[in-house]
Amino acid sequence: MNPVINIFSHRDVSDPEDVFILNFRRGGVIDACVADGVSGFHSPRVPNRWFRDDAGARLTGGQAVGKILQGRFLNPAEEDSLPDILLKANEDMAAFARRHGIPLDRPDDLPAVHIAAARLKQDQIDIITTGDCFAVWALRSSRVGATPNLEWEFSSREQPEFQRLERLHGSREQAWTYIEASFRQWRRELTNITYATLNGQQGVDKLWYRTVLPSPEVEALLLFTDGFITPEDTRDEILMGRRVLDSYRQRGWSAVLAAKKTKKVGEATAIAIEFPA
Repeated sequence: MNPVINIFSHRDVSDPEDVFILNFRRGGVIDACVADGVSGFHSPRVPNRWFRDDAGARLTGGQAVGKILQGRFLNPAEEDSLPDILLKANEDMAAFARRHGIPLDRPDDLPAVHIAAARLKQDQIDIITTGDCFAVWALRSSRVGATPNLEWEFSSREQPEFQRLERLHGSREQAWTYIEASFRQWRRELTNITYATLNGQQGVDKLWYRTVLPSPEVEALLLFTDGFITPEDTRDEILMGRRVLDSYRQRGWSAVLAAKKTKKVGEATAIAIEFPA
């Protein structure tokens, strides 16, 4: 297995929270992951909470749990499977929350990461996604597969209400203030109840999306965060997968980003792994 790997990171935000991870393990095993960090709720009325890492650097909640995830991937136990790494990272996030006094029954305040992760071995590729991060793959048979938007129910509630409030109050910043009560309620009703995310809460492995593909049949695997697409694009994940794959094959990740229906892109992070015949 001699894959060609292409990593892409677009950042147009003051405090970037996306991360990517690529770890080459013994025996030709490769772990790859992209993650979208999510801080606890903040708005003009509720300041974002800051934390310090061991070196004293100031981090948002999303950045802090992103570093936790990276640490677990880059220093795994020899016997750790992909689910083991993710669940241990989730336990570390629970410890982080307890250490900082954030109740584990308050997902609106818990920092979290949505992930698209894969373990590549000679015989199979194990893929796990949570939230609104995605994996798309092309088989040598020309069939295309893709993971669903696990956060769709949350997005379908949040987006129209946020857009309504933005129009009403004339400011994206103010919209966050006025959506607070609804946002918090939806997070508590849905997080790790209808969709999976890594935030320290239990049960994430019962809700994440997991599939295993035979490695010899896979031509390309794309892992990417939600910055490349809109929620509407994900209503049909196979159609979304074909569009992303076609754009990527034309001009790489920049073409995928350019095809996004909305012009504003804060962060977008991706790893493409191709397997030449």
